Parts: sequence; structure tokens; C-alpha cells
Amino acid sequence: MKSKSLILSAMLIAMPSALMAQQNIQKAFDALLKQKQVIKVTAHHDMEKDPETGVKKGQADVYDFTLPAGNPWRQLVLDIEDAIYKDSENAYSVSSSENNKGVNYVTLVVGDGSSESVAIGKIPGSKYMYACFLDKKDPAKQYRYAYAVEWAEGEDGIKGRIATTYGTTQKYREQSENGKKRIKSSTITINRNPLSKDQIFEMIGNNNTSGLVFNLDSVVFAANNSSQWLSHFSTFSSLYSKCLSEHKMTSANIFASNIYNLCKKADVLDEDEKKIVISEILRLRDATADEYSKSLLVLSIKKLQQ
Repeated sequence: MKSKSLILSAMLIAMPSALMAQQNIQKAFDALLKQKQVIKVTAHHDMEKDPETGVKKGQADVYDFTLPAGNPWRQLVLDIEDAIYKDSENAYSVSSSENNKGVNYVTLVVGDGSSESVAIGKIPGSKYMYACFLDKKDPAKQYRYAYAVEWAEGEDGIKGRIATTYGTTQKYREQSENGKKRIKSSTITINRNPLSKDQIFEMIGNNNTSGLVFNLDSVVFAANNSSQWLSHFSTFSSLYSKCLSEHKMTSANIFASNIYNLCKKADVLDEDEKKIVISEILRLRDATADEYSKSLLVLSIKKLQQ
């Protein structure tokens, strides 16, 4: 009995730390992928390593699947959601949402963000969830694992995606080696692709057939001076007002969140500039009926007043 315990302990020590921390998620992923008699899967795998040290710098394992409708197949996906909840105690970020119109989605960064990210939530009518965990083997806390699931059930069955990505954290991507903010551009940068205000308006569209979600795991706010900061704020404010006028509250909530996160990094503004920004946020607040967005705008003002 003692020898068996020693063997088990040795096996646990040998297991990767990521698996130990997220073992419920990995088991639920494996349980779904083992249904070979009914599941249809398209897999995509990427791996990036430092050529000199062989240390992993980026990874993506993505499975697009189709299952029959109903139970017990639906339960396989629900088990993944439950597993994310179970492992979420060790996560630093957990999020879930629904995409009723097929336009709102998030992207999970792979590597340092320069390569293609993994989209979650693009399936029309899907529910999706993801969680991010720091890599316990990385003492600098620069890298994280992200686990995600999305799925939608229809007459043709259950369509979904499960994914694991490995890349740098948002916090690390926002910092240079000396701890200062990265200087990217005077536009908003998504996955290292600069977008102007007009381009973002075009992506949102006027008929709600396309949409844009700024995911905090893939967006870099670049503002090393007040001019860039105010340019970002002007863009978010205009986008928020546009969403309000078109009654697109899901997108409005996202831009309210962007305004709040921007206001948490307002050190580059002087007092007069902060007063101008507060005045604009008060205007947006007074035009807002949604309590969630209004609360974020109030918090934004508090951050500017600190």
C-alpha cells in the first residue's frame, strides 16, 4: 500500500502544473473528445518555442465539434462549464456570456499577441465561457493559460468549440521591460492591428449585422501622453453614444467598460483635461438608462477624481 502511494505521488509530481491547476477542465475536454462514435471534430494546433532555449512562448489547441442534439450529448458541454466553475478558484479571470445575434465575440491571445488569436463566441446563438490561469511554472507571471468553450444547440445538433491557448497576460503586454506603457500608436490597437475611429464605426455598422467586442485579453491601451489618451477617450465616447442612439446596449456596455479601464490609467492627464473628460462622462451618464453602464461611468469619474 505504501509503495502504491509513493508511485501515485511521483505521478502527481510529474504531471504538468497547468494540468494540476485546471484538471477538471482538462478532464471535461477529454470526455467530450472521446465520443468518437458520434462527434465530428476539426482540430487546429499551433506551438511556438524560443529557438535558443526551447521554452514555450505560445500555443493554441482548438477543436470545432458537432454533436447530436439533446442528452446525454448536451451534458458533455454542460460538464465543461461546470468544470470551469470548479477550477475557477485558481483563475485570475473568468467570463461567460451569450451571443444571441451572432455578432459579439471575444478573442484569446496566443503568444505575445502578434500571431492570430482564437475567437470564442462567433457561432450565432452560442453561449460561451472562458477562464485564464497564470502559468505556475513562470516565476515572472508573464504567461497564462486560457480555457474556453462555446456551443449552440439547434435542429442539426450541437455545434461548438473548445480551446486552450497559451500566451502573455494583458498586464504584461501593457508594460515594456522597464515597466512603462508600450507606445503603439495614436489609434486603438487590437491584436497589433491599428484601427482608426472610422474603421471601428464601419465594423459596427448601422444595421447591427456585424459587431465588435473589445476583449481585455487582447486589447492594448496605448497612451503615453494626454493627446493619445484623449484620442482613445474620444473614440470610445463616440462609439458609446452611437450605440445608445441605436439601442445596442450590449455593445454600449462594452464601450462603457472600455471607458472605465481607460480612466484607471489617466495619469497622463492634467487637472483641466480631467475636468473636460468628467464633463463628457456626465453627459453620457445622463443619457444612459442601463444601470450597468451608468455604474461604470460613475466609477470612471471616481477614478479621474482620485
